[in-house]
Amino acid sequence: ARAHASACGVPVARGTEGSTSLKEVLLFLKSLGEGGAMMIKAVAGGGGRGIREVHDGDDAESAYERCRSEALRFFGNDEVYAEELISHARHIEVQVVGDGTGSVIHLGERECSLQRQRQKLIEIAPCPGLSEGLRQRLAEAATRLAAEVKYKNLGTFEFLVDARSIESNDGQFVFIEANPRLQVEHTVTEEVTGVDLVRLQIDISSGLDFQDLNFRQPDVNDARGHAIQVRVNMETMNSDGMARPAGGTVVVFEVPTGPGVRVDSFGYGGYQPSSNFDSLLAKVIAHHPSLSFSDAVTRCSQALEEFRIEGVATNISFLQAILAHPDVVAGKIHTRFVEENIGPLVETANALSKSSLDLDAKVLTTEQRRAGASIDERDPLAVLDYGK
Repeated sequence: ARAHASACGVPVARGTEGSTSLKEVLLFLKSLGEGGAMMIKAVAGGGGRGIREVHDGDDAESAYERCRSEALRFFGNDEVYAEELISHARHIEVQVVGDGTGSVIHLGERECSLQRQRQKLIEIAPCPGLSEGLRQRLAEAATRLAAEVKYKNLGTFEFLVDARSIESNDGQFVFIEANPRLQVEHTVTEEVTGVDLVRLQIDISSGLDFQDLNFRQPDVNDARGHAIQVRVNMETMNSDGMARPAGGTVVVFEVPTGPGVRVDSFGYGGYQPSSNFDSLLAKVIAHHPSLSFSDAVTRCSQALEEFRIEGVATNISFLQAILAHPDVVAGKIHTRFVEENIGPLVETANALSKSSLDLDAKVLTTEQRRAGASIDERDPLAVLDYGK
């Protein structure tokens, strides 16, 4: 993909090509000069798996071996390559769809900078604060990459954008990878375009093209408000930035509802998570038609507050803490935002968790006091309403 991008005139980050040996990794790090750093990444990777950050040559061998081991475990392929680390970037991806004839339509971009341990936590569409000129350049780069190979079906092209120039039409960006599949975060694109991407994927797989579907680029040029997706994981965050997996049995699972709120999940009361699988339990998607990003943040925060999960610890309070941060509301984020603010975020999350527990205890005590005093003794079904 990197070689294809270079051939298409799309800028790429400095890196090695294809499967890379430890010796080649060390030589690449040395070539970056003093203060340089790199990422070791799985060739067949995705989803933040098989990635290690290296600043010092002494750490390269252990990072290299751990990356290969993780890549083999998750992707069945232990090949890795090295890429220059770009700090304080915005991780922005463009959703495209091709019908196999050389025609490609883009469905806008997604902001994916809010991550923990190189794995996405919160995704946003469209990208807050992105200049129209830079938005168009990213879309053009993605469609060019797809059109040159007559790409068929849904795909995502991912870029790192200089966070300092996000509001400039001349902002700098580099291509990092392509994912030929439906992304976890496709939901926010569906909300702001009104396009059912799963249905579109099936239609194209069945042999239909854009002409058959009467699907055109102008149909999806303008985003309808803002959408945010948060990943509710069965984990808690430590102040060192590491996620601690949770276990147990889900006792209560009550999803939020209301206008502009969507929940994609397999959770249910009685579910027992396994450490053999990803910790993702649910995706909460909040959409608001307003042009103000803060309105979508408010709606998403309210949805998280209404989400009730008991029996298994989750990161809901941590997600609330992120959304409450003024820099997030203002769209001033980058890929190291969570890492650099982990202490205050965990502190806020812990305070929110305690407040929620105190409120639950207060409600329970109030309900217990109602027995006999507030229940109509003449109603034979009153007992069924007690405690609701």
